[in-house]
Parts: sequence; structure tokens; C-alpha cells
Amino acid sequence: MSSKIDRRVKYTKMVLKNSLIEILNEKPIEKITVKEICDHADVNRGTFYSHYSDQFDLYNNVIDELLNGIFERLGRLMDEGATLEHVHESITSVYEFIKENYKLVRVLLDGRIEYNIEKRIRDVVKRIYLDKINHVDLEMVNTAYSFVASGILGLIKYWINSGMKNSPDEMADFSRTLTVGGIREFFNS
Repeated sequence: MSSKIDRRVKYTKMVLKNSLIEILNEKPIEKITVKEICDHADVNRGTFYSHYSDQFDLYNNVIDELLNGIFERLGRLMDEGATLEHVHESITSVYEFIKENYKLVRVLLDGRIEYNIEKRIRDVVKRIYLDKINHVDLEMVNTAYSFVASGILGLIKYWINSGMKNSPDEMADFSRTLTVGGIREFFNS
């Protein structure tokens, strides 16, 4: 019985998340109501409120899920002893994750609506590495990560806008070539 309930909860959350993403294609979160999400998802408001406090709570949950997925996949990138193969696997898995979450990533990065997602992604990138850095000026770290995060976001936007013609593996190669060597050089100097 418990697994049946768990499946229903998972399904309900998935439907609410997908409904929010579709509505975000039309308008910003500030103009979306709980009623609108529920109507779109064919879920009653009581069910919605059993999982989320409001539309912003759902929105933040969706964003956190996306960023945590990226964070998990990037975790090994700067590990001691990480080989280029490990780096490539990590970056490829990020591009695969982006492809799986294409609708959400596209709406968040399309530029029509300001979601402040770029700042949140920069914060994730910094979180991955800051505990590994202790001999570099913090201002230089912020400058380097701002540069890398902007470059990666630019590649992701280009990839999405061009119809994701390149494979995640090809995008990982390109990203690694442009960034990882420079980051390692920067932190080893």
C-alpha cells in the first residue's frame, strides 16, 4: 500500500512540475496562480497544498531539483586525481541531464523572463570548487568562476537554440577544451 501512495505522490509532483514548466513558457512565475497550475495539471488545490505552500515553493523546488542534478553531476570534476576521462564523463552527464530537462532549461535561459537562474548556476559552480581552494585570492576566484559560468551558460544557450544538434558527448568535449584546462592552470599557478 505504501508504494502505491508513494507512486501517486511522485506522479502528482511530476504533473504539477510539468504544468508549471509549460505555463512558464507563457508568463513569469509572478503572474502564475496556484489555481492555474492545478487546473492545468488536473489536480485539486488541496492536493497541491499538501505538497507545496504556494506557486513560488513549487517553482523553487523545481529549480533546486535542476541545480542539484547539475551539482551532483559536476561533483567529481575537480576531485584530487580526477582524470580527463572523469572530467569528460562528468561534463557529458551534465549535458545529458540538460537534454532530459530541455523544456525547463530552455524556458529558464531563453532571456524573455528574468529568473536569476544564471546567478544561481554561478553559485552552484562556486560551491563545487570553493572548498578545494585555499591558496588563491577570493576576488580572483570570483572572477574566474564568473568567466567560466558565463561561458558554459553561453554554450548551453547556443546548444539549445540551435536545436541540440551536437551530442552531449561532443558538447562535453568542447566545454572541457575551452574551460577545464584553463581552470586547472589558474588554480595550480
